[in-house]
Order: sequence, then structure tokens, then C-alpha cells
Amino acid sequence: MRGIASDSLMDGTLLSGGEIDMPNHAGHFPVRETSTFQSRDGSLPDIAPVPFPIAIVGMGMRLPGGISNETEFWDFLINKRDGLCKVPEDRYNIDAFYDTSKPGHVRTRHGYYLQDDIAQVDNGFFGISKTEAAKLDPQQRLLMEVIWECMENGGQTQWRGKNIGCYVGVFGEDWLDLMSKDVQNNDRYRVVCSGDFAISNRISFEYDLGGPSMTIRTGCSSSMVGLHEACQAIYSGECSSALVAGTNIIITPTMTTTMSDNMVLSPSGICRTFDAAADGYGRGEAINALFIKPLSQAMKDGDPIRAIIRSTVVNCDGRTPSITTPGSEAQERLVRAAYRKAQIEDACRTGFFECHGTGTIVGDSSEASVVAKVFGEKGIHMGAVKPNVGHSEGASAITSIIKTVLALEHKVIPPNVHFEKPNLKVIPFNEAKLQVPVEATPWPKDRIERASVNSFGIGGTNAHLILDSASSYCQGQSSQAVSRSVPGPQLLLLSAKSASSLDRKTEEIKKYLQDQPAATPDLAYTLAMRREHMQHRAFALAEEGIAPSFEKFRSSCPSAVFVFTGQGAQWPGMGKDLISRSKRFRESIRTMDRALQGLKSAPEWNIEDELLKCKGESRVQEAAFAQPLSTAVQVALVDVLRDWGIIPTSVVGHSSGEIAASYASGAIPAEVAITIAYFRGQALQTRSSNCPGAMAAVGLSPERAKSYLNHGVTIACENSPQSVTLSGDEGILLEILEQIQKDDDILCRRLAVNTAYHSHHMYGPGESYESLMHGQISHNDSIMAQYSTATGTVIREPSKLDAAYWRLNLQSSVLFNTAVQRILGAHEETKLFLEIGPHSALSAPLRQIFQSAGDRQRPLYVPTLRRGADGWKCLLTTAGHLYAHGVPIELNTIFPDRSTLTNIPPYSWDHEERFWSETRVTRDWRLRQARHHELLGSRILGSSDIEPSWRNILQFDTALWLLDHRIQGQVVFPCAGYVAMVGEAIRQVTGSAEYSKTLSSSPLSDRRSSLMTLTRFGTTLQSLPTEMVHGKSIAQDKFEGSLTRHMKRHRSSLSFGQCNLKTGTVH
Repeated sequence: MRGIASDSLMDGTLLSGGEIDMPNHAGHFPVRETSTFQSRDGSLPDIAPVPFPIAIVGMGMRLPGGISNETEFWDFLINKRDGLCKVPEDRYNIDAFYDTSKPGHVRTRHGYYLQDDIAQVDNGFFGISKTEAAKLDPQQRLLMEVIWECMENGGQTQWRGKNIGCYVGVFGEDWLDLMSKDVQNNDRYRVVCSGDFAISNRISFEYDLGGPSMTIRTGCSSSMVGLHEACQAIYSGECSSALVAGTNIIITPTMTTTMSDNMVLSPSGICRTFDAAADGYGRGEAINALFIKPLSQAMKDGDPIRAIIRSTVVNCDGRTPSITTPGSEAQERLVRAAYRKAQIEDACRTGFFECHGTGTIVGDSSEASVVAKVFGEKGIHMGAVKPNVGHSEGASAITSIIKTVLALEHKVIPPNVHFEKPNLKVIPFNEAKLQVPVEATPWPKDRIERASVNSFGIGGTNAHLILDSASSYCQGQSSQAVSRSVPGPQLLLLSAKSASSLDRKTEEIKKYLQDQPAATPDLAYTLAMRREHMQHRAFALAEEGIAPSFEKFRSSCPSAVFVFTGQGAQWPGMGKDLISRSKRFRESIRTMDRALQGLKSAPEWNIEDELLKCKGESRVQEAAFAQPLSTAVQVALVDVLRDWGIIPTSVVGHSSGEIAASYASGAIPAEVAITIAYFRGQALQTRSSNCPGAMAAVGLSPERAKSYLNHGVTIACENSPQSVTLSGDEGILLEILEQIQKDDDILCRRLAVNTAYHSHHMYGPGESYESLMHGQISHNDSIMAQYSTATGTVIREPSKLDAAYWRLNLQSSVLFNTAVQRILGAHEETKLFLEIGPHSALSAPLRQIFQSAGDRQRPLYVPTLRRGADGWKCLLTTAGHLYAHGVPIELNTIFPDRSTLTNIPPYSWDHEERFWSETRVTRDWRLRQARHHELLGSRILGSSDIEPSWRNILQFDTALWLLDHRIQGQVVFPCAGYVAMVGEAIRQVTGSAEYSKTLSSSPLSDRRSSLMTLTRFGTTLQSLPTEMVHGKSIAQDKFEGSLTRHMKRHRSSLSFGQCNLKTGTVH
């Protein structure tokens, strides 16, 4: 904010004493051609070069104009908008503090304010109590959210607990100022919720950051100095990376009043940087942040690299005509030192200079003269962001940096606003070829994609930054994966801390995809791999031309149970899409093909070819093919799921599904599993055809079904408490079905098979099956819990799964209900049953079992493939369901490396509740209705409406007219002054100014002193309302004397509060 000079003028001229080059007699500014590194005395600063470049990885922001992300900010800049507005009503009543001519007032009604409700914070996200949230400085609450957005923008995950530094630049302390107004408002939250030091510490605490944590206060250069300190800490190894932020929130008029008294604020509230009409700056709000780390580490981590920090330098003006007067020599040394530190020999190749540029005459002319000297006669494009978003003081440097990063990325210099007529009197535009674009300007082709950023503090602390674009500095070594076309559906994963935040996020992503459909693969990668995953989750499949439909769940982190479908769910084309889309699935199928081809009785066909056949050619419904093909698909699915990190805690298989279940449990290798399945199909060809067999599904409990059974038919499968499968001789089975339908309106459906599995029809094939498998089965050493549907027990020894067991599996009843019930009763945690097979054939039986189990567990069900559906889409949907329910998944195996998107809408915060703790005392001050009266002063904080009081410090310097009232040569406070004070007090309380005649004594006053007046309404001992004015002389360094009553008045006919005031006389 440098530019407040003791002898500065606001009419466009500048008095001597600021060491600023002035035009010579010919009207030209001297532009010295000096070496980039030379100071004005010719010396070279002794400064060590930077040890390595640092990358800006993430950015987050809240800026005036409703800006909350970089896309909005860039659009805002390019379209030449500004965030100027009247002081919001919820900050303070500007009408009560505004006056352009009197000290102690705010000289502008306008500024650049955030549109956010600063009373809101997502306390649930951070786990902060409502009490503490209400006490929290808005700078802290907003910064906590912006930091999260910054890290998301940089694609950072698992960063809590890391050695990350936190540096926050601040300027004002409005919240502390507000809390201090009421001396009674003091509790244990004051220190950590109001202190400026706590702004940085709060971030480190909330996010468990172990690096240095400090709040920087160097005036308006605070956040740039914070960036410098962060870079130094990274160079020295104190932290591995750093968050650098700036905050500025204007809640009270205190600081604005001070700046008004220093004549640095523009009456219009507008920053007119470099313009002839510039008359001061407009205060602005901002909460913003950067995340930085060494470039090499950022590239290794695959982070989005936004720009490269070549160097940062900090110095001080030292002795100038006044502490607030900028020192152009120091500023010049600063810029030259920055280029020397970056080992850049020719500064003139820089394409853009982002100035501090506040709009003060002294500050802008001093800075422009330095730019002219450093860049010689070659000139440069320069600009400033403050006319767009105001001067956010301690946070302003980060705003300038973000603008510059976006300019480098877009290769466009944004236009400057409120720049209509160049101030040629004090800025050498023509001589130094300084260009201030007023339209979006392509990056100069003759210049490097490099920019300088200035930042100056009111007390003389200066800082400078040099940035290179990532594209120019990292040519041929980009950390980002090259985006490439990926056909087919994309899995989108979302999460949030609350259901309402998730709802909003899904809508934002839908809109994003609608606007940028080509970004879908990168979006899927970013959401999955570059975001933290929270409890409330959603997923959707994004397909070209189809709006995604998100399914939402609350993650319960269930244990996964793999359920394997038995024979009968197969269909032509099953697995076909997976063979083409999944390398792991394809490799697994081919592994099993090789195993079958290695048998002595190897098939004349192979699995992959059969799965790829179309419906008219497929033999998948033939028993010899159905069994091995179904098992092959299941085993390959297990391999894909295993690659995705999806590991079950237990497995169960329905009928022949036990083969793949045994592989999933770890009991047998894949080669053994496919061999068992192949021989099962071969054995079924040996069944007798003398008595045709049949099967039927019946909606009865096992107990009720038994009452209908006759010899020749048995319960082949106990599917659920209300569902069985009957199997046996065809004729007898048909008779039973007819009888069931007569007695009850029960579902009876004959199955499309001509084999009576799990009945006496399997005795012959069972014997052959066991014989074929002799010597073919090997086992692994360990096994997870496998619930047998052949015996109803838990198999814990792999050796139990021998040839005899598989014969039993073919012949005996399937005790599926028994096995699942045992799984449900094994542990109390929530279980997710994942059906693995060609179709979701077991969904109905499982849900019936779940219902019978009651509400104690609420088990979940998810299928893999569905008949006739695209296998890859089905499997992605399965992954989405598992993710949404909280089953651990190694997402990197599903989402290949791609570019991390930085323009995705930021996290949707849950701002449904306001948190604001403030006493009546401070609220009455902030939102008071009356201005400070020249004589009466302002209401004393805490005084009630029943007995209001006013206090004023009357200074002759601000009321010179009082010096004209003299009696016998001595200045005397006029009697009319008391009358005016009483009248104003009555007007403020009642809205009326009528009162009776007044008498007054007049105190004598010394011009060297001030007079403190105290005016109050009260009551006498006789309960008669009174009005009194007291006064006390205040010396320059101490109070003198005691309060003296100068007026007392009884009055009536005016009423306020609960008092009826009586007429009287003033004594």
C-alpha cells in the first residue's frame, strides 16, 4: 500500500522528497539503461541463487464479485468487470460513519466486498462445535474452506499429517477489534478465535500440518512475504511443501476510518491505477491461498503445475521522508535482486509486470518509475488487478499472483479496468514504452512467458516474485499425463461430508459435463484419484450424449462377501465386452484356456472363442460348455476384482458356483478351478436318458415344500426361507407342480433345463465326475472362510475340497439359505454380498434371506454382470456401488493416469446455518443509526434506551470555529453548543428536536487540550427524568480535573423507552 506520503497531493502532482524522476525541461522522463543487476550506485547486491525451482500447484480464492474459483476469476478479468459495491449492511452502517470532510469518519461509501455470508461456516466438515464456530474470526472460518479448495485444486490427497508449512499474510484484525469493544465479552475462545497468530495455527491444527506455521504482518506485502518465507523453508528443508495464504475481511469501520484520515482512500472507493483521475485506493476483501512444492517433487507426483517460482526477494525502504513514503531506490534494488537470484541475465525478455498498483499517486508513480528503469527502453506490458477486486491489503499479493498465473496459462494479458486517461504527469508511459492493456492482449511473441509481481507494505517492507509459465519452463517434461481419447463409459465418483453438500456437488458436476463433455475421462480420473473420499458418496456412469444419473449412499464400510451364481445364469455373449475392455479379464481367460489345453482329454474348443461367439453360434446352453464357461467368467471376474483391491472376508457358492468360490477363497488355483468345471460338464454327458429329468422353482419354504414331495422328486436347492428348487423325474415333478398350484397361489416356474441336478439323476454322473478328477486337484496352503452349500458348514481346510467333495456338490441338495444365514450370524458388522456370475440370479433369494434376518444388520447386495448388458458398464457400475458403500478399492487400477483438472467446481460447503456471536454493545456500535455528532459525540456503548448516554472528545483542531467564541480574550464553549447537544440527543432518541428554554454556564478551555463531554438522559431521586451535560479537560498526555456539570434540564411532552419526560428549566 506504499503511497501515503506526508507531503503527497491528490491532484496528480508530487512534491519533491520522494526520489521519483520528474520530467525534464523537454517534458521527457530520464530512462537510464543500467544493467539488470545494478543498483543506482552501481553496486551488485550479494544474493545467492535459488537452489531449485518451486512449482505453484494449487490455488483457492474468495474474491469480490462472487468469485470462488479460477474459472470465475478469469472470466471476470477478461470481461473487464469489477467487484465494487456499497459497504454491505451486515458489516456496518456506512451512513452512520460516512463523511468526506471530517476526521474520524469513513470517506467512501464503497469498496470491494465478498458476496459470501461471512457468518457461515461448514462446522460439521471441520468438527467444530457451534459455540466455537460462532466465536471464530471470519478470516479463520473462510480460510479453512479456501485451503481445502486450494488442495483439491492442486489434486492433493492424503496430505493431512504431512510436513507442510503454513504462512498466512494478514493486515487488519477487525474481529478482534469488534470483540474488544465490549470489555465484558471475554472468554476462553478469545485467544484462539480472535488472535491474528491463530489464523495460520488454525489451518495447521485443523489439517494436522507439521511444518512451520506463522502469520505474517508486514502491511500490504504480508502474503508476498509469506510466500518468500515459505520458499526459504522449502529450500532449507524445514518443510516439504507449503500453503501460502492471505486474508482480509472488513467487519468494522475502524481501519477504514484510519485510512481515510491518512487520505489514502479514494472517495469513490475505486482503484484507478495509473489513471490521471487516480485519487487513492478502494479497500477490498479477499481470502486466497496457494500450494507450492519443489518442481521436481510436483512432477514426480503428477501434480498440475500452474507456474514456476523462479525467485522471491524481500527488502525494506529503510529511511524515507516518512515511514509511509515509498522508496523507489529500494524498490529498484528489489526487482534487480530478484532477477539476479533467479540467474536471469536479461530482465527485458519478461512479458508482463503485475504492479502493486493501488491507485495512490505517490505509490503508482514510484513503482512505475522503477519499472521504467529496470526494463530500459524496451518497455513492458504492465497492469494491476486492484481496480477489478480492490486492494485487499495483506491478501493482495496472492490475488495478483493468481491473476498472473492465469495470464501465463492462457497466454493472454488481461485488460485493465478504470484506466481511461494515462497519468502522463508522473508516469513515463511513452519514454519507457510502458503499456497498460485495456483489452485482452495475446502474450507478446517476442517475450518469454515470464512475469514479475510486485508487493509493497505501508511500513516499507517490499517483496518481488518472478514467475515462469509451466509450459515454457517444463517443455518436454510435463508432469501431466497426455489426455487421449478413451471410448466408452466413464465412472464418476463423488463424496462429501454431508448429504446436502453431495446433492449440490452432483448437480454441479452434471452442469460441468454438459458444458465440457470432452473432459469426461479427465474428470473421472480427477474425481477418483485426485480427491479425498468422504462418508457420503455417489457414483454415475458418464456416457456420450446421456446425462449422468448419480446414485447416492452413505458409506458404511461393510465387509465384502463374494456370492457365486450356479449354473443356469449363463447367456450367449457373456464376458465378451470384458475380453475386449479388460486386460486382466482377458489374461485370466487365456490362462484357463492354456490349462484346459494341457489336459490329456483337452477340448477341441477354447473358452475365449466360445465366449466371443454370437447368439446363433454360441453353445453356452449345452451342459458340456455351460459349466466351464460360467466358471471361467467367474474366475476372471475374481481376478479383475482382486486387481482392483476388492478382497472378500468370506465366500459362498450356489451349487456349481462353489468351484469359483473355492478359487476366490484361495483354496485352489485358477487352473484347478477350470479343470473341475470342465470335468463336471464332461460328467453330465454320461447321465442316463431313460427317465427324463426336470427342475422347477417354487415359492415355498422347505418345510411346506416337503409336504408335496413324492418319491422321484427332491428339494434340490434351499434358496431362501420362502424359495426352493425341486428336481427329479419329469412326470412326478409336473404332478407336484399342478397340486401346488391348486392348493395355493404360489409361484411355480419350470426351469429351462432337461437335467435334474442335485437329485438321484446325478448318481451316475457323480461317480464319473469323481473318477475324472482323480489326480487332477491340487490345493493352496491357506483359505479364507468358505461357507459350503453342500454340507452347510464352514470349510477351513483346503484339502476338504477333494474329488469326493465335488461329487457331493453335484449330487446333494444346495443348502444356500443355511450357508447365508450362518454368514449373517458370524459377525455383527454390516456385510455386502457381491454376486459374481453372468447374471444377478441370486438377488431375489438373498433379499428374502435378508428380510428374514431382520433389521439388526441391514446387509447390502450388489451384482456384477446382468444378462444382455454391456459387461464393462456392469463392472464399472459394480465398482461404483462398492465405492459408494465404502468397500476399499484400489482406484488407481481402474483409473489410468490422466490430466488433473483444475477447473472443476470446488467443494460444495454446507452453509445452511449462520454462526455469529456478538453482544448488543458491539452490534449497536457497528449498526448504529446516528453519525458521530461534532459536539454530542456518539452513544456510549452499553447505555440503554431507558437511560442513554453520549461521549465525545472535542478537539479544537477538528472544530476550529470554536476558537471564534471568546470572552475577555479567552476561548469559551458557547451556550448554544449545549443547546445543540441536547437537541441532537433528543432527536436521536425520539426523532423530535423540540425542547424548552435553556440556561447554561460555559467552561473555559485551553486550545492545547481537548474537552471530553458526557451527555446523558436519566432520572432524579424524585423519578423526574433529567438531561445532563458534563465536561472534563483532557491534556495532551493525561486527564486533568474532574467532571463538571455544565447543564441540567428537566423536560416533558417527549417520550421514549418507558419514561414520560416533564418540562422544566435548565440550570
